Amino acid sequence: MLTTAMAALVLAATPAFAQDAALRTAVEADYDANLGALFDHFHRNPELSGMETQTAERRAASCAKAGVAARTSAAI
Repeated sequence: MLTTAMAALVLAATPAFAQDAALRTAVEADYDANLGALFDHFHRNPELSGMETQTAERRAASCAKAGVAARTSAAI
């Protein structure tokens, strides 16, 4: 009985493991394609809070590429 219950639990959990692996692969691919270079840029070019010029321009360019309007000045 215990063996049957354990086998049922393993079989029930298998799709979750497969989804986790697929999600991990998708996140790694997105990081490699987009986020890695972005994080590297931010760490190599730090800007003071409230005085982000390169960051704002980079974000605006990214938004424009996605078809979204963005401003590069603060909304004060």
